[in-house]
Amino acid sequence: MLDDLSETHDQPSWHLSIADHYVIQTVESLAAFHAHWWEHPSLNRMSTLPTTASLQQEMTRLWTLFPQFVEDLDDHLSREDQQVYERLLAALPTLWEKRIEPGGQTLVHGDPHFWNFLYPRDPHKHQTYMLDWQTYRMNPGTHDLAHTLVLRYPHRTVANEQDLVKRYHERLLAHGIPGYSWEQCWHEYRRSVAEQLLVTLNWVGWASNSRYVRRALTGFSELACDEFLLPH
Repeated sequence: MLDDLSETHDQPSWHLSIADHYVIQTVESLAAFHAHWWEHPSLNRMSTLPTTASLQQEMTRLWTLFPQFVEDLDDHLSREDQQVYERLLAALPTLWEKRIEPGGQTLVHGDPHFWNFLYPRDPHKHQTYMLDWQTYRMNPGTHDLAHTLVLRYPHRTVANEQDLVKRYHERLLAHGIPGYSWEQCWHEYRRSVAEQLLVTLNWVGWASNSRYVRRALTGFSELACDEFLLPH
């Protein structure tokens, strides 16, 4: 049984209109959670890093999904859009090298949309709660942040996005994360934005997926994520 928080907490009423205070509370809540688990001694008991073999299996699975993904989206996905996905999939062996490195890892929620939070009506008296933990795993915290801002935030612009990532970075530092520069945070955030395309690929078959595909492709283009697909 869970506590009844209906008197002290609420949520956005519509997914296409999210008030600013919900977004800010989400970003700050994610920063606090990620800071707590950042390279935590017990992190390996909560999740484990992927291996080269498990990542290869995941790449194979995504390539297998791709034809159905293209078929389902039909006219919503241009040939140029398909090529972005194809290039991302081809670049995964290099893009995912960082995923097997222990440094900078934390526990992420995995599906941090605005209805997976309970927001306090009075933030001075109560805290934000996160719900629905079935997709938690070890990853850089920017993966949660990119999911929220790129896929789920309908009013995202490049300007307000950077302000929110800066707020996230500042809150990480305030919670005691050392040696994590703004440049590193922004770089990792952009890398995570590129990977939001893979989230939409996993949503193959969803009737509303075309909306999220367009958001992911827009974020990818606006933040020049092509950089992460170039050979090193």
